[in-house]
Amino acid sequence: MIHHVFSTILAEHLCVFLINPSISLPKSWDELGTNYIEQYSYDELYENGKAGAMALGFSDEMWDCHINHYQGYWWSDLEDSGLDQYLIVLGWDENSWDNINAPVPETETLYWDSLTPEEQSAARQICYFEDVWNGVPIPDWEFPNVP
Repeated sequence: MIHHVFSTILAEHLCVFLINPSISLPKSWDELGTNYIEQYSYDELYENGKAGAMALGFSDEMWDCHINHYQGYWWSDLEDSGLDQYLIVLGWDENSWDNINAPVPETETLYWDSLTPEEQSAARQICYFEDVWNGVPIPDWEFPNVP
């Protein structure tokens, strides 16, 4: 199930890279949501993908939120975990989430600044922030100055 265009790390490819550093990382390292592995929940990853994610410091919860943004979950899983409430605010329902042929909510076409404060808050609960939501490549993310 592919529901969102945005995510971050490619743990399975990095795992291969860590084993053989002469292999160059794919361009998708910088482009959010462009690698197939980001579609999978942690439980759906093969063992080498899980090992790569763990080597990078990702727990299953961190992977599912920050990388997958719960796109690998079925609606019933979201209901069981209480995450459906945030996706409802973003315009999703069971049919649009579980049915790849259903239209996506309007929020999927909006930039962060066009989301309502309630929608931004819901997006934060599923580990989006402005640059991730807007699809900004990782090298171009704006980080606040931290002393």
